[in-house]
Amino acid sequence: MTTYEAEQKVQHILARERKEPTVHYESVPIPPAIIGTLFHLTPPHWEFPRDSRPRKIRQNPEEVNFRSESFDLLAAIYDQLSGQDKPTFNAELAIQMSRTGCFHRKHGDILRAGTAKQCSSELPVIAEFLVRKDFKPIFFQALSTADVSPGLTLMLMELEDMIAFNFTVLTDDEYGELGRSIDQLEPRIDEFLQRTSSKGTVESNTVHHLKKELPEAISNLKEAIEQARVAHIKRTTLVLKPAKVQHPMPTVIPPKPTFLGVLAHLHKDLQSYGHYFTEGKRKEAVSAAFTRVENRLNEIRDSSPLNSVRSVAGVSVVHKLFGSGILNLPYPSLSQGNQKSREAYRDHLKAFLSSGVGWFRNSFSHEPHNLPDPSEWEALELLFIASHMLRLIDLSLLTAETRSSS
Repeated sequence: MTTYEAEQKVQHILARERKEPTVHYESVPIPPAIIGTLFHLTPPHWEFPRDSRPRKIRQNPEEVNFRSESFDLLAAIYDQLSGQDKPTFNAELAIQMSRTGCFHRKHGDILRAGTAKQCSSELPVIAEFLVRKDFKPIFFQALSTADVSPGLTLMLMELEDMIAFNFTVLTDDEYGELGRSIDQLEPRIDEFLQRTSSKGTVESNTVHHLKKELPEAISNLKEAIEQARVAHIKRTTLVLKPAKVQHPMPTVIPPKPTFLGVLAHLHKDLQSYGHYFTEGKRKEAVSAAFTRVENRLNEIRDSSPLNSVRSVAGVSVVHKLFGSGILNLPYPSLSQGNQKSREAYRDHLKAFLSSGVGWFRNSFSHEPHNLPDPSEWEALELLFIASHMLRLIDLSLLTAETRSSS
């Protein structure tokens, strides 16, 4: 993949993330009783029922998992770049932090315009990517010159979450670097807020809320950094301290987490299906999963301006979407120099996705009485097939959109 192709794809991903954030954290393992409520701990759902801001550092980083579809897409693009192009990719991501307009205003009360709850941004996923992919020096540098906006507020809150739910993501020395970047950022924020004046209601309300929320976000982040540094000290001290064992203790084998915990790895549209298993409705779970595959295809069909596309139904939808160019091969590098081979890949992909409707969805929806009852693991296996289909559809749509815009 060329840097130009990567840049085009990244802009599509970030534009979507700006309006529809995918960054969130999930508690693990997920108890069956709450499988339908995967806790979203970051904007726009940061009212986590068992926590509050400032966050309290969790001593066990394995209690919470970070998830983001946009993060995964950025990582996939990065992995396809050559070694010499990767630094440019990272630099372009970091530059986004200093650009204006890196946030989206949601519909709501005009008096709350500019609040973190009424905005969304791509900056949180950029911060997560640069830190988790170990490009921390370039991130610390970009943070100190970040543009002052609600997007910055959201990114600082994301950093607080990142540290609180996994303090080991940074070393003690790196926390020192992060603190220095914040110290450089604060005077710029103060200067911006003091000199900014606007006659517009939305803009003036935005500045008003920034004056309140940005200092709070910085204060909370500093508190998280302090807690994290102490947590590092505890961890290293306890590891180095010799343990006193007076009496041998029996080995305690912790119970294995319920298999439902793996639902967190499914496509986001299927992650709330745990209730089917707790209710013993495994056939219904499979039917619902492949119905979601069909509905996703129908949603893409219905959004097309072409009457010839909107008029098809059933298994024909997949073929029509590919034939009209609305969907394309999800992996553009496949057989680039061999058109015959590319068409073969396309035909097999269409057949696979069509089976989601023609075979799985129709059989489990129309004739479940003529099918054997699947075990829990067999039903889960089928949900992962549906999950992969949904991911292929998302990638096929993104590839087609990227190609049409280039």
